[in-house]
Amino acid sequence: MEQNQDSQSSGLQSSETSNDEVTPLLMSTTQPLRKENKCSPQRIRNVITFSALWIAYLLLSAAYSIISPFYPQEAKNYGVSTLTVGLIVGVSPLSTVIFSPIFGYFIPQIGLKFMLVAGAFLVGGSFILLGFVAMMPSSLLFVIFSVLLRITEGIGSASYFTSSFTLAIVMYPKSVGMVMGVLEVGSGVGFVLGPPIGGILYSIGGFLLPFVVTGGLILIFIPFFIFLMPSTRGKKQYIPPKTLVKLLMDVPFLLLVLDNIIIIGALGYATPILAPFLKQQFNLSEIGIGLVFLVGPLVYMFTSFVAGRLTDKLGPRYLIVGGFIIVGISYFFIGPA
Repeated sequence: MEQNQDSQSSGLQSSETSNDEVTPLLMSTTQPLRKENKCSPQRIRNVITFSALWIAYLLLSAAYSIISPFYPQEAKNYGVSTLTVGLIVGVSPLSTVIFSPIFGYFIPQIGLKFMLVAGAFLVGGSFILLGFVAMMPSSLLFVIFSVLLRITEGIGSASYFTSSFTLAIVMYPKSVGMVMGVLEVGSGVGFVLGPPIGGILYSIGGFLLPFVVTGGLILIFIPFFIFLMPSTRGKKQYIPPKTLVKLLMDVPFLLLVLDNIIIIGALGYATPILAPFLKQQFNLSEIGIGLVFLVGPLVYMFTSFVAGRLTDKLGPRYLIVGGFIIVGISYFFIGPA
């Protein structure tokens, strides 16, 4: 009898352990918020917080695209090669790709609020400082500080995007696809507004103004996150490194990472070559170049929400394959155009 009880208790303990092992990283960080009435204070707070997340998400995306109309030409004036400009432009999303899984691993130890605020601070601060690289006395210093600040911006973006996605899922756990779609609409709006606004601000105040305005707006949202962000209850649980290793060896996960690398590269590869080409070939102003860069993100913005809803209904596989086919076909026509 005693042996039976011992075996039952040990079985119970092992089942609890196995449950802990398969608990998603998100659930180890925070517990889903309880369902509230439509006009409850918690629901209103969630809406305000998600709105702040959305606007800041828009601004961070705008920070990536706002340099497209003028930065490559400005770098060329410093004698920087097109290859180096491509490195400067690409090092930010590369840093985001590298650091996003790292920050995802450390969310339980660091906490969502700190990671969100730190990410916004790094992006806003580094972006303001990036506006001062045009005052560097040599092209070498221009390149060095541009690369360092773009890496810092990419690290901050990884911190913000990872924590904002997690928080959005926690607030709306039953509408994950729709929430991701809405956030991606914010990203699309940022990509759309970035190039034309960057061209306008550059025409008004030169190289510094676009960076100061965008970085300052990002920093303004930090107090909102500090005071309005809902408490994410949970324990700072230690996650064994073998969990992360197992995730990194998962083939579907690696395919998703490769998918993101390819798509981000496809979105950004034209930046260092298209702006100077449009300037030389068609003598377009920075505002005109910004309008050219507006077209792709504009389509991205309108299709993101639809894609999010379709993901909830059809699953992600069909949309990923279809998206790759459309992107691949479209790039066949860009060169001849």
